[in-house]
Order: sequence, then structure tokens, then C-alpha cells
Amino acid sequence: MIGTDVVAKAAPDGYTILAASTGPITTAPLVQRTPYDPEKDFAPVAQIGVSPYVLIVRKDFPAATAAEFVARLRAEPGKFSYATSGTGAAAHLICLMFLSKAKLDALHVPFQGSGPGLTAVTAGQVDFAVETLAATSPLFRQGAVRALGTTLRDGTELAPELTPLARLPGVETLDIGAFGGYMVPAATPREIIERLATETGKALATPEVRDQLARIGFQPRHRDTADFTAFLRRHREEFREVIQANNIRVDG
Repeated sequence: MIGTDVVAKAAPDGYTILAASTGPITTAPLVQRTPYDPEKDFAPVAQIGVSPYVLIVRKDFPAATAAEFVARLRAEPGKFSYATSGTGAAAHLICLMFLSKAKLDALHVPFQGSGPGLTAVTAGQVDFAVETLAATSPLFRQGAVRALGTTLRDGTELAPELTPLARLPGVETLDIGAFGGYMVPAATPREIIERLATETGKALATPEVRDQLARIGFQPRHRDTADFTAFLRRHREEFREVIQANNIRVDG
């Protein structure tokens, strides 16, 4: 949020650009006070990718597939627990979206960051989590946890073996991840935004850039200025809905 606020107050000359993401732009302003308004203080330039989220379970969890996982939680509501990187964090809200659509009840165990939460799942102290592919991939590829599916409806080219959770009955509309993109101060001239958007699109068309993004667990997904602007509105409303339904607030 500190870096985001710096860009909000920067000169609108195209030389200070925000590497925007779901946390500071979408979720944080919905659950707490922020020193900037994401809708009024920024102009979208382009989306560059999406970070897939993955449902992981402790390695001895009594379910081998996402369907078995849902059946187990439905059979024993409130018995199982899930770790997140904190109340109101993207991982918490995305997990709630999945649980809500699947009509599941589980105990939330918030941690201060994704690292401690994933450590708890790995140690078997917490039953499951929904976290980024970048954070979970080393764990499930080494067998420390098991991965049961991804939150992207079409799956992810970064881990094609992961089944979309949207294939589950009632979860068909789940298609969520953390976005990454570029934004600039709201007063930035249109011609500068267009130039930045054009160059971003060119860069994302190169194998070198796409490979670099993939290496950090970030699936390339380009949206131009208009599409990115529309996406941000939809993204915000998806999170607003789950926040209101669960009465989530980080501060007063």
C-alpha cells in the first residue's frame, strides 16, 4: 500500500508506473482504510498476467480428488480447518468464494503471511489452504502437500495437471486469481497511456517475457486498456460480494 500511495501522488508524466496487483488495488480498499482511492487515483494501462490459486491439502488428508474433498467437508461441516495469509487477504477471500459456491463450512485459521500458513498445512496442523501456484508448487511437487485443483476455470498452462475446481457441481462460475498489471496516476495524458499500453502488448508477445513471467508462477494474460478497465470493475465486485456476505473488516 505504501508503494501504491507513492504512485497515486506522483507526477502524471508516465515515468512513475504502478505494478498493480489484487491486494493493494482490489481487496485492501474494500476491507480497510487506504490513503488512496483505486478508482479515482489511477488510470489502468494493461493487464500482464494472472497468478493462479491452488487448493492444497495436508498429505494425509482423507480425499484424493477435489470431488472427494467436497464430499468429506459436506459430511463433516466445521470439522476441517484452512490456513490463509490473514483475514481479508486475497487468499482468504478466494478460499471463501470456493467454499461458498461449494456450500462448505470450515474453520478459518489466519496467519501473518502465506509462509507460516503453508508451513502449518505442510506440518499437518491445518487441513488445507487455497494459495498461489508460485507459493504452493514447490510443496506439492515435492510431495509435502497434495494439490487438488486450481481456481482458474480453464486451468493453467503453468501446471496443466491441475484440474479446474469449476468442474465441480455448483462451482462452475469460479474463475479467479490475482491479477498483475500496470497503472499510472489518474491525470496521466491519454497519449502516454496509449503508448505504455502498446509497448506492454509488444513485450508480452515475446517468448522471453512470457517465459520470465511463467518462471515466477505468473500466467501471461494480456488485456488492453479498455478490457483491463472493465476487468477491474468485475474483479472488485466479485470481492465486494464475498466481503459483504462474510462481514469482513480489518479495521473500524
